[in-house]
Amino acid sequence: MNMRNFRFYILDFTFAGADSKYPPATDGAAAPQSKIPNLKSKISASALPLVLWGIAFVAALVVMAALWVGQLLEEETYAGRRFHAQQLALRGLAFGMHNDITPADPLLREGTEAEDGEGYEVRILNESGRINPNSVVNPENRDLFLKLFESWDVPLDKSQAAIDSLIDWVSETEFSTLTGAKRADYQALGLEGMPPNAPMTNVNEMAYVLYLRDILAERENWQENFTVWTTGKINIKHASAELLSTLGEFSDIEIERLQDYIAGEDGIIGTQDDGQLSSIEDALAVAGISDQRTEQIAKFFDVQGDLRRVESTGFSNGVRYKISVVVSNGQPIFWEEK
Repeated sequence: MNMRNFRFYILDFTFAGADSKYPPATDGAAAPQSKIPNLKSKISASALPLVLWGIAFVAALVVMAALWVGQLLEEETYAGRRFHAQQLALRGLAFGMHNDITPADPLLREGTEAEDGEGYEVRILNESGRINPNSVVNPENRDLFLKLFESWDVPLDKSQAAIDSLIDWVSETEFSTLTGAKRADYQALGLEGMPPNAPMTNVNEMAYVLYLRDILAERENWQENFTVWTTGKINIKHASAELLSTLGEFSDIEIERLQDYIAGEDGIIGTQDDGQLSSIEDALAVAGISDQRTEQIAKFFDVQGDLRRVESTGFSNGVRYKISVVVSNGQPIFWEEK
């Protein structure tokens, strides 16, 4: 075997294997093609699903990361807008708490709450036109709550139970009323230490009084009818149209006459041109109500009390932030943010 044939033999042995049925190539003859399976193709084919799975896994991670980053950015954006809205509300509150600022002052409004708008709006109200829930311990005020709940379409038995439960809550004795919720009723719901047998210090406590809370849950903005910061009767000068209608049985035209007179020429209650009322009789005369109804209305209303309430709402790019403050002698005695 010459060297050239030996070289072909070695090459053929390498590619075809030692057991190849093909003999070494002879001089001048072409070497036959190997029949050995293509191992490289088989390996490539088996690896393809792993490669595709890896690509899908990485793609899923990228999508998840993008969603997480997007959510994080959205939360940070919302937090920034909320903080800005809070600062704007505080700015408006600083004006509203000043004794020389009236509800008609242009400083109480800034900006417009349109799309992407920024600014604040302040309302100056009066707590004396609201009901104090602690007054329920006075038997004479039971009718007040009955009439209020009746206007809310609450059945009489549920109204009685709610009123009794409210009495049990604020009464400083542990003697229970006939139909009110007992301490065991609260304990059965996991509410320990209730009722506290003490006057309420926040109207939001009313939402924890059994039987009463079911009634309040059906009423939007029910808190606007109540306060714990005034005593005595409801100041008719600052009472809402709802309370005048419900408790005083004022007609729409009687309410309009009274509130128009109080608001004065500028139509805003709380300014220098407000109509003056020195007695409940003056108020009824302005409204055109006969003397026969004086006793009924005077049972719930008078013209006493003056306690400033300021509600400042800041807004920034669709986010709102509200701060409510009750002010006495220029100092806040109640502060709530939401």
